[in-house]
Amino acid sequence: MRNFIRCFLLILARRAILKKLKFVKINICRFLKNIEIEKPINPIRVGVIGELYVLMEPFSNFYIEKELAQKGIEVHRFVTVSSICTMFLVLICI
Repeated sequence: MRNFIRCFLLILARRAILKKLKFVKINICRFLKNIEIEKPINPIRVGVIGELYVLMEPFSNFYIEKELAQKGIEVHRFVTVSSICTMFLVLICI
């Protein structure tokens, strides 16, 4: 992953013009699609729910997502930062 970040930053530094960033995105997406993921065929799926801070802060939830993932359990978080921002924007626009 560190090599990926280093490569991304090198490409980004070379293509400082916004119009060329589209090509950077295409190359990065190709790179990410080629990464092999070790995933069980039928993993156990667990949904994590609860208070926002407990969900978002690994220390407060005892790194539960990491622990479950290491055991091959697929974790879904029902509250994310983007879902909260979207809900906030919808409420403002009403």
